Amino acid sequence: MFDIADHLDELRCWPTDRLAARREELIGVQRQARVEELAIVRILDERGRIDPTLDDHGESVGRRGHGCGVGATGTEYRAQ
Repeated sequence: MFDIADHLDELRCWPTDRLAARREELIGVQRQARVEELAIVRILDERGRIDPTLDDHGESVGRRGHGCGVGATGTEYRAQ
């Protein structure tokens, strides 16, 4: 398991330029992973394995909302 408190203590000892360089490196890794994920999703979609009614977290796309009965404008709404 990743212990964030210990990792933060270690990172606090790093010089700022090293922190900035590592951040840039990790951003590149994240972008590469996202591109690979999108490629996999494309192939799964081509194979009919993507359910278009669900989002990436398995929740129904048509049921999105704030969950509190109040729309983005602050007005109440009713589920249809």
